Amino acid sequence: MEDVDEPRLSVSGAARRLGIAPGTLRTWDRRYGIGPTGHTRGRHRLYSAADMARRSFSRPSPGLSDRGPDPNVVKHRVVANATWEVPVGHGRSHGTNMSGWANALFGGWTVSSLFQARTGNNLTPFFSSYYTTSPWNTGKPLDGLGNFFCCAWRPDQVADPGEGASREAFFNQAAYALPAPGQLGNAGKGSLRGPGTWVVNFAFYKNIVERPRLKVQLTALLDNAFNHPQFFVPYGDGFAQLDSFLIDGDPNNGSTAVLGEGAIQNVEGFATGRQFRLGIRASF
Repeated sequence: MEDVDEPRLSVSGAARRLGIAPGTLRTWDRRYGIGPTGHTRGRHRLYSAADMARRSFSRPSPGLSDRGPDPNVVKHRVVANATWEVPVGHGRSHGTNMSGWANALFGGWTVSSLFQARTGNNLTPFFSSYYTTSPWNTGKPLDGLGNFFCCAWRPDQVADPGEGASREAFFNQAAYALPAPGQLGNAGKGSLRGPGTWVVNFAFYKNIVERPRLKVQLTALLDNAFNHPQFFVPYGDGFAQLDSFLIDGDPNNGSTAVLGEGAIQNVEGFATGRQFRLGIRASF
């Protein structure tokens, strides 16, 4: 039974105790139904010791916060390029006196290269299978992703999803669990790092015709020269959806944590496999 004479904290006092803004407490109450017990509409919110001791108030939970890294802004990106004028051929350091046919084949070339590497995008693990009038656990039709419009909940993260991963599964689904009844999951928004990648391109070119009013250039382009796999997982798709594992106990649904055919892409426009192209460019 609740002691009506028990000292209670105001919203500002409770917020100071928890180290959060008072507006956050009001939002938790309004959005998630996590407020002081016995609160009457139109009266001040007052928090008892029992309220403060509840698990939901023990500390600000990542599962309650919609803050997180931008899903499409990766943490690290490296871009480097270089151009080298090969010092062989007529008018260059070596091979100035080489024969015409040798110069046509081996002289006058310029090589340029581009290297890019980036870490993966920021994904949010979620599950979304309880379409009822009383959604799973919370009684609230939440959107834990931010672009799902309704009914997407974040799970509890109980281990590092990167540990125990394999070629068949990019992350370990066992690192996540269903939240306890009435609780929101603690998995943070944008907390699952997607697949990173790197790529190297080369370009070889030389002028084969040089006249005062006409230049013709031969180009040879080698895209993704080392044929490195290119993967990208869109935010909010089945790759990070944990329904099958959390609800049915099946980690092998063919999409969750799987870098399959649908994930073979490069959002920067680089080739997903090695490509060799020849071209001629005329300037006149």
